[in-house]
Amino acid sequence: MRGCLGVGTATASFSGAPGEVATTASTDKEETALMLASAQGHTPCVQQLIDAGVDVDAARIDNGATALMFESANDHSECVVALLKAGANFDARTDNGATALMMA
Repeated sequence: MRGCLGVGTATASFSGAPGEVATTASTDKEETALMLASAQGHTPCVQQLIDAGVDVDAARIDNGATALMFESANDHSECVVALLKAGANFDARTDNGATALMMA
């Protein structure tokens, strides 16, 4: 499976074997496929990635933001619930100390 998801000016390419969920993505900021799906509010994709075992607390290398923060900042409540049920750390902080709750 191959695909491409654009978020703002960033574009991520991802790939996986046929029939498998593509769980990796690469952007210039090391955003994960989960972060990109979260930013766009794609709840079914977010759930598939969670079910595939992605790290729900992976953070961007440039600022420490997590998928939960992307969802909170963009008001995607269904995605937020999915991540919280999957055990996402709601107390995680960005490099400047912001939490998902602060971004909501």
